[in-house]
Amino acid sequence: MSRGNYLKDRRRILAEGFRLSEFLTLCIREDVRLRKVRQKSEIAMTFEVTEEDWPKLRRLAGNRWRLTVLERRGAVPLFYRLLSRKSIFAGL
Repeated sequence: MSRGNYLKDRRRILAEGFRLSEFLTLCIREDVRLRKVRQKSEIAMTFEVTEEDWPKLRRLAGNRWRLTVLERRGAVPLFYRLLSRKSIFAGL
């Protein structure tokens, strides 16, 4: 059973605003794939989205819902974290 590709770039997003069910409906219509959707309160939810779907998601949110990136995961963010730690390459 495949659990997913851990090297694929993903963003963990906090969405805030009224009528989040309408936001989810728009995402389904536009084929934006959301993973690990969790309702935090009546006006907030968290979920993960792939890097490819991020521009579509921002366009859908517009001014009606606020999107905040909580975390970036995947190969590219990991590579940038490793580059910022120069001592790893020195072997210290």
